[in-house]
Amino acid sequence: MLLVQDNVHYPAVIVIHGITDKRCEPWQSTKFAAGIQTASASGKPVLLRIDYETGHGFGSTKMQPLQERADIFTFIM
Repeated sequence: MLLVQDNVHYPAVIVIHGITDKRCEPWQSTKFAAGIQTASASGKPVLLRIDYETGHGFGSTKMQPLQERADIFTFIM
């Protein structure tokens, strides 16, 4: 279990979730992102990317992983 602690200087975070992922329920990702955003003392952004057309990478079109990578690289920049 991952524990989010209050008043910690967390780095900028992007949480990515495929809505049809059978391994992880959507509420887990949203609750984690909200917890980090509330607890962080750093003021860095916490972003949540929900993809409503994918799951855990299986059955994705060729374009979907590229779009996800583009979002990740944009976040890093």
